[in-house]
Parts: sequence; structure tokens; C-alpha cells
Amino acid sequence: MLSALVTQAGHLVSQCLHAADTPEDTEATLNTLMASSDVILSSGGVSVGEEDHVKTVLEKLGTVHLWKIAIKPGKPLVHASLDGIPFIGLP
Repeated sequence: MLSALVTQAGHLVSQCLHAADTPEDTEATLNTLMASSDVILSSGGVSVGEEDHVKTVLEKLGTVHLWKIAIKPGKPLVHASLDGIPFIGLP
């Protein structure tokens, strides 16, 4: 669905990858995407559960600019930069 929305907005989706719920696979997937992406848009893994590794990996690979928004009700959200590539993580 996310891919369809991006395409409908007039943008090209170059890759649609899935990462296992491990820090190693999350990091490997992000490294693959960083090699060929202008923007990385992600869904899942941005909460604070045991299987949510995105924030930890983002801090290792780049800079986290925004983590969550202090509003109720709210959903997990993250904005980061990975070697100058914007990363947006959705719930």
C-alpha cells in the first residue's frame, strides 16, 4: 500500500525490501537501500518493543533527528539522516 501511495504521488519506488526483526538484518537492509536511494521510507519497527530495532540501527548508521511526537493519541514516528539520505520511519 505504501508503495502504491508513493507511486500515485508521482515518485519512483526503486526497491521494496523486507527486513527480519533482528538488528543485523535491519542494518543490512538499510545499507542496501543507502547504496541506491534518494529517500528511505520505512513502515514498522519504530516502536519500543523487543523486536523494534530501527532506532538503534539508525543511531549506529546516521543521525536521528526526531523520535516520536508528544501528542495523544500518537503513533511512533522517526526521522533520521543516513549519509545525507533522509529516512522516514512510520508505524
